[in-house]
Amino acid sequence: MRDDIWVFHTVIPEVLSDDRTVQKGARAKALHDAAWGLLADTLHRADPHRFPDADVATLPAIERLPHGKPVFADGQGPHFSLSHSGRIAVCAISEAGPVGIDVQEIGGHKEIDGIVRRFFHPAEQEFLKRVGPAHKDHVFYELFSCKEAFIKMTGKGLTEDLTGFCIERGKDGCFRYVRMGQAIEPAGYLSCADEKQLPALAGCVLAVCSGQSGRVNLLRDPVELPKHP
Repeated sequence: MRDDIWVFHTVIPEVLSDDRTVQKGARAKALHDAAWGLLADTLHRADPHRFPDADVATLPAIERLPHGKPVFADGQGPHFSLSHSGRIAVCAISEAGPVGIDVQEIGGHKEIDGIVRRFFHPAEQEFLKRVGPAHKDHVFYELFSCKEAFIKMTGKGLTEDLTGFCIERGKDGCFRYVRMGQAIEPAGYLSCADEKQLPALAGCVLAVCSGQSGRVNLLRDPVELPKHP
């Protein structure tokens, strides 16, 4: 369906080095390249006539919106969003409208309490206080990933006041964005996933946000990216 959001992922090999700085830098570059490679490969598989190559170098021109969000110039491609954490890179694609995706490795942030005080809405802070210690880290990363996905969808980035809206989980188990007691538009759909939905997300959580009410399709199998010389 045209309104659907498609989510793809790939896993990079472990980067080995005795030098932790070198290892960290090499992993960051590998993840960055994997995310963009995932976009190129996915578009090529979906529409080889429009995107005849699975190489990043052949993608249509990319431009940046005022707050840094990458988009295809002059509408030459669909809406997309990229993210990476740990060893996983993810890509969300939508023909219907803006989309935001975020993946977080659980344990990737050391100062959780400081992040909560600085960036979480008071209602989110109170909610975390009520969560048992065994689940607190997982819930924190769910909320954090949802907030990141929202500001990536809107394109406002960190110019958006993260304390000015909160994430709520409804009785149906679904998340929604709320500001001043009212659901935020255009946050038409929000989905949060972990390893129960995608085995490759072991130790991570993922959130997808769109301005439409279309279904989010999570492809369970990781994409094997072609190796370019």
